[in-house]
Amino acid sequence: MDAKLIDVSRVIESQRIGPFQILLGTVLLLTMFVDGFEAQAPGFAAPSIIREFGISRAAMTPIFVAGNFGLMIGAILLGILGDRAGRRQTIILGLLVLSLFSFLSTTAESIDELMIWRVFTGIGVGGILPSVIALGSEYSPKRYQATVIWFLLIGYQAGASSGAIVSTQLIPAYGWQIMFVVGAILPLAIGALVVALLPESVRFLSLNSALRERVITILRRVSPTEAIAADARLVVHEEKKSGVKLVHLLADGRAPVTLLLWAVFIANLMALQFLLVWLPTVLESPSVPHEVAAIATVLVPAGGLVGGLVLSRFLDKGRILPIAVGLALGVPMVALIGSSEHSTALLMLATFGAGCAIIGGQTNLHSIAGKFYPTFIRANGVGWANGVGRIGSVSGPAIGGALIALNLPNSQLFLFAAVPPLCAALACFALAAVQSRKKPVQDPDLAVQPGH
Repeated sequence: MDAKLIDVSRVIESQRIGPFQILLGTVLLLTMFVDGFEAQAPGFAAPSIIREFGISRAAMTPIFVAGNFGLMIGAILLGILGDRAGRRQTIILGLLVLSLFSFLSTTAESIDELMIWRVFTGIGVGGILPSVIALGSEYSPKRYQATVIWFLLIGYQAGASSGAIVSTQLIPAYGWQIMFVVGAILPLAIGALVVALLPESVRFLSLNSALRERVITILRRVSPTEAIAADARLVVHEEKKSGVKLVHLLADGRAPVTLLLWAVFIANLMALQFLLVWLPTVLESPSVPHEVAAIATVLVPAGGLVGGLVLSRFLDKGRILPIAVGLALGVPMVALIGSSEHSTALLMLATFGAGCAIIGGQTNLHSIAGKFYPTFIRANGVGWANGVGRIGSVSGPAIGGALIALNLPNSQLFLFAAVPPLCAALACFALAAVQSRKKPVQDPDLAVQPGH
């Protein structure tokens, strides 16, 4: 082979961990931390908001629904933007939107006003994730992609969990607004790091031959030991097709996987958002003090870390079936939460187990989307899966609010909450069956970018 011929995919697949990879992972991890904190801030602020405005628990439903409606819009629109303008630019825009409207949330003097600001904040939150997943996938060797996405989503889960610390330490002194003050400051700080340090996806850039010099500069950082001449010709094993991106998600044999993936996202996000949004409020009672409810809530994303790592190793070996089994285990765990109010140990076990199954499964659903779609529609694929999945995110808190308004005992409430994980598991078993029978048709073009 010509010594000046550089295969972009080979450089990515053969890279070793070094300063570039550590820096990239750290910036993306911090970005996801901000995203996770802001996504769950309303749930931790809810008890204080309820007391200040003198409303019922069910009256918080519009706030939770508004945020998830914004997430749906942001995931789709900014997912499209990520495949057009680039992952880095889209992340920066998402952080700016998130910061602005989180700050405006602190000025709300009514539930209706707060609801409006949460829609726009949700657009920023939902728009960041598809580009982070795409960027992380495109810099990762295929044998580690799911594990890398698990690592990045640790940031999201850590950010979501940190709301418990902020709420217990700061809300008593500064009120519920402090959650959104923190949510406004963090994106600006991390956004500055993204502007200064985060590179654009080299796979994304390689789709445009006019950007070859930027690709060469980044490849030298990815693999410092690789001898890449300034006039090297770049081989790019990537599809690039024109037309409406959504159509490509359903074309070339992708339709069955895309539709089943959307179904799993809807059902699992319905379960996940019900737990993360309502759990602190529902559990807090005379038999479960605030501190215990907060710890139990934190154990949901903590369980997600463990479950996500275990399942990611199976996915990196090309196996989807264990993801379906993991989701199925969430059914008895969610049901058990409602029957464990009088046993702290059992409550902690149930919430941790539910997190392992539901959040651990969700982490790997993002990985499935990131691995399945080619570069030219990857952010769209992840964005649409998240956007359509937000149907579950919106309906989960809404249905939960309606059930809570009926004053059902928790034992019955969490039996209803176990239905979405069951639906997610069944859809994921079907997805695994489709993948085992037929792989999507790929038509990668072998493109060579000329030198000077």
